[in-house]
Amino acid sequence: MRKFFRISIVVYFGVLGAVPAESFYAPTHLNTLLTNSDMIVLGKIRKINKSDFVIDIEDMFLGAFVGSGVRIKKFEDWACAARYSKYAIGQEALFFLKRTSEDKKVSNSIFTVIGSANEGEWELRGGKILDRIPPRSLERSPLTGSEGNRLVKRTTIDGSMQTYFADYDKKSFLDAIQSYPKCFQIESGGIDSRNRHMSQTCTASELEKFIAQSPSHQKVAEELLILVNDENDKR
Repeated sequence: MRKFFRISIVVYFGVLGAVPAESFYAPTHLNTLLTNSDMIVLGKIRKINKSDFVIDIEDMFLGAFVGSGVRIKKFEDWACAARYSKYAIGQEALFFLKRTSEDKKVSNSIFTVIGSANEGEWELRGGKILDRIPPRSLERSPLTGSEGNRLVKRTTIDGSMQTYFADYDKKSFLDAIQSYPKCFQIESGGIDSRNRHMSQTCTASELEKFIAQSPSHQKVAEELLILVNDENDKR
């Protein structure tokens, strides 16, 4: 009886200790998605397997791929995050991906979406790209009715969780993530290096022109300027 009691206590505290660790997470922001991705693609789901799915690439913004389709691990819903809907053939999204396999052939690689809350999958719907907004960010800075600040609310199928998104014009946003290297550059070892540094390479007036193009360009610039300022603070 005494032995059983001890085992029960260990298991009980083990379970309690695991809950807080899984209930909180640090949101992954756009600047991390842009600088940590091995591949950034616009794609459409054409096949769904048990643990992964396959997309056809419609456009590529970072990386290289040769093959019949990109295999991506499915995101598993957990206590603090759920995918915007069930996986379905024909869904389109902007994917920020990391390689998970060590196969030297990129075509054989399996990728994973960056972010513990699936932040690296931006849904495309009606000509808009939707950016997931962490609830804590929403509380600090309520959204308005303008582009990039317009609130889109989704509830999971079982009704257990509400997810919030901000919408951006598809064409403008894709142009922003493709053209930002005109003003920003990743240095020291490239994207995969832990010692990477972000620097601003354009003039202040050129940056103003970049930002003025659209709310999407403003969003990208603001995110990358956070990294630039962090670098300046370290010096």
